[in-house]
Parts: sequence; C-alpha cells; structure tokens
Amino acid sequence: NPIARLAAFLLAVSQFNKDEGRDRSIVTDALDCVVVADWLKLDLDALRRALVELGKRQLIAPCDAQGLRLIDLTGLEALAGGSPN
Repeated sequence: NPIARLAAFLLAVSQFNKDEGRDRSIVTDALDCVVVADWLKLDLDALRRALVELGKRQLIAPCDAQGLRLIDLTGLEALAGGSPN
C-alpha cells in the first residue's frame, strides 16, 4: 500500500528529526522526490498520489518554504500499521 509506506517513511523521518533535536513535525524539502520514490519502491506518480491522499486526510500539509508539516502523527501511525515507538 503506497499510502501506508509513505506514512511509515514520514514517521521514520519524524523520529529521526526528534532524535536529532529538530522539530519532528517538519519534513524538509531537502529530500529528493526521486530518491524517496525509489526507497519506497514507487513511481513518482504513485508518490504524488499518496502525498495528495495524505493531504486530503489532513495528515500532512505544505509548510511554506520548509517542506511538509506532519499535522496528525497518530493518524499517520494508524495508516502505517502502528506506533513507531
């Protein structure tokens, strides 16, 4: 499920940010979409559709010049299949 894989990926990045002392709710745009799609075994269209779907579900939102804001970590955890902690 592309949406579940993307949710799990975003949670992993969130946890890494937290461990590094950064805001866990922000995923910067430093991540290249082609690389992320490759890691998740998705084509770019599937990645785009998964991002749009997460946005429609109000789990993520664009964050000005920074990238993405994860606005519902619990919802992302439910989609990913459970809590990463």
